[in-house]
Amino acid sequence: MVRDDGGVNVLADLQGRGAGWVDPWSAAGYLFPRRMLRDAGVDPTTVFAKQKFYGSHPAVLTALGEGVVDVAATYLDREGQLRRLSGIKVEGLRTLGRTQAV
Repeated sequence: MVRDDGGVNVLADLQGRGAGWVDPWSAAGYLFPRRMLRDAGVDPTTVFAKQKFYGSHPAVLTALGEGVVDVAATYLDREGQLRRLSGIKVEGLRTLGRTQAV
C-alpha cells in the first residue's frame, strides 16, 4: 500500500523510500510482498533507504497513513479492500502491487 499523495506510482518509485513491514514471519506483511518485489526485478534488500517492523497490520498502516513510511505491506479482505481493518483510516491509501491469493 502507498499514499495517494506519496509520489509512488510504480515499483521503480520505491528506490530510496522507507518501507513498513509487519514482522519477519508475516506472510502478507513481509514474506509475500518481498517475493513479489524480487519477481518484478526489484531487490527488496537494496531498494529501500530504511525498513522497519511495526508488529501488526494496523500499526504498519498507521505509519503509512502518518507518512512515517512510504510503502507498507498488509493484506486485503476477500473483496480486495482494506475496510475490515477496524479503526484504521484507509482513505488516501491505495494498492501498489498484489501477490497471488493463497
